[in-house]
Amino acid sequence: MPGYALDQCGLYAVKSRTQLAARLGRSTKFIAARADKPELYKVWDEPKKSGGFRIIEAPRDDLKVIQKRIADLLQRVLPPEYLFSPVKGRSYVENALVHRGAKEVRLLDLANYFGNCTALSVFAFFRDTMKCTPDVAWTLTGLTTRSGHLPQGSPCSPILSFYICKPMWDEIAKLVHEAGCIITIYVDDVTVSGPFVAEDLIWQIKQILRGYGHSYQQKKERRHWERAAEITGVIIGPDKVCVPHRHYQKMQTARLDARVAQDEKSKASLLARARSLESQVQRLHILTRAN
Repeated sequence: MPGYALDQCGLYAVKSRTQLAARLGRSTKFIAARADKPELYKVWDEPKKSGGFRIIEAPRDDLKVIQKRIADLLQRVLPPEYLFSPVKGRSYVENALVHRGAKEVRLLDLANYFGNCTALSVFAFFRDTMKCTPDVAWTLTGLTTRSGHLPQGSPCSPILSFYICKPMWDEIAKLVHEAGCIITIYVDDVTVSGPFVAEDLIWQIKQILRGYGHSYQQKKERRHWERAAEITGVIIGPDKVCVPHRHYQKMQTARLDARVAQDEKSKASLLARARSLESQVQRLHILTRAN
């Protein structure tokens, strides 16, 4: 996969706000007017499939453009093998296929992942890891955080959360590899597999997470031994690889809703959703044959 080292990133060693504005393709005035502005977000509660709600903090379009640029620059850096999202060219399907053939699969899901990535940790990343001057680091922090944390809804929160937590993920990956197992990270979804995944290994992973200020969702923890496991939306079993039945239901529902849509805009949106779901199934079939 193409990419460059972190010290070749466009955000590395930025020495002034003027230089930062040039790297982001905007004026210094434009950047300053959008840094540390919580009012530039639309906030709402979104229901979770597992129950409860998650808080979505979606940036206004003009701020979102800057955040997309920051995300793009960071996503050009060559990622570690264990990271599958947010990585260009890697998908939830590849993330699942890595674990095909494993006798045991363990699934962990971090709780409030973005919320636990604080503004101070973002600042420390830009100042200490990216070698930006403090004023530039604070400006970047103001552009990418809201109310002291990475917001759920920002296009740069996924990649920033990884780099903020990279020491933690590297430590966990090293531990898993030394145990003879495989690990993949898909934003905040952790999958560990192998011929046998020791309970002590999972306990050590949880201890590392706690040590870095993170926790996992106990009700979402899963253990699969010699049976099919759903990994990032793909069913991986001893003798099959497929998408869950609900995927086909969503595809059929989108097609049926498009037929009765009252306006062309809604119809086009629903048809696009159906085509997207269908292309995901086709991609799964292609990747399965290739692997």
